[in-house]
Amino acid sequence: MPELPEVETVRRDLIPYVLGATIQRAIVHRGFSRMIKDSSIKAFRETVEGSQIEELRRHGKYLIFRLSNGRSWIVHLRMTGAFLISSDYRPRDRHERARIRITSPSYTSEMVLAFNDVRRFGTWECVPTEHENDRIPSGPDALAIDFTQDDLLGKLQSKDTSLKSALLDQAVVAGLGNIYVDESCFLAGIRPDRKAKNLCAREVERLYDAIGTTLNRALEQGGTSFRNYVNAFGLPGGALSHCQVYQRDGQCCRICDSTILKIKHAGRGTHYCPVCQD
Repeated sequence: MPELPEVETVRRDLIPYVLGATIQRAIVHRGFSRMIKDSSIKAFRETVEGSQIEELRRHGKYLIFRLSNGRSWIVHLRMTGAFLISSDYRPRDRHERARIRITSPSYTSEMVLAFNDVRRFGTWECVPTEHENDRIPSGPDALAIDFTQDDLLGKLQSKDTSLKSALLDQAVVAGLGNIYVDESCFLAGIRPDRKAKNLCAREVERLYDAIGTTLNRALEQGGTSFRNYVNAFGLPGGALSHCQVYQRDGQCCRICDSTILKIKHAGRGTHYCPVCQD
């Protein structure tokens, strides 16, 4: 599933093309109306067509297109969703579920914003902008300026679960998933199966710093691709080769040469170094 760095990469890719653009036509292909939550295809089209995209923001793993008509188009990529921007002649991919035709004073020809989704779990929703926060995770965005170490400490101290389970909870911090929880715990030197509420303030400080460092490093590489994720130009991210533990089970730790282990925890495959995270 695309996590914060992947979704933010897509947002940054799209910004030059979609800001100020007018949605001329929204096409949802036959059989995929279920991806639009609480609305029909007809109602979705009537809501977005003719509107300008005034802002494209992100919270956690959600993309939010704020429109000139006072509505917000909220997108969750889920497992395999992807936005691809291209010129008008783009042929339909076999995994394309929808396409949005846009025009803008910034370019002369009409552009196509295609939505591909192999697993078909991605969701779209249109709500009044003043209600958009009711539809996205309540936790602070992991890279938000106002997300502080004290916020993280308070959240973890209230969780009677493992650290990994707590960090996957989007009400604790929004944007982290399996990849970056494992990588952040490694960088902080903390086992992911520790009780979240038992971490001391110094450990939470290390974890807070590790989360920011891990996410920003992944952003620099355009995110992590190991299955379906591509950016808005169809290119994979390069962060997987920089991972310290994720998908490296059975290999040597790059720090201490111990063997990276993989366990089933919190319902997920979980990777860690038994020495660096002892």
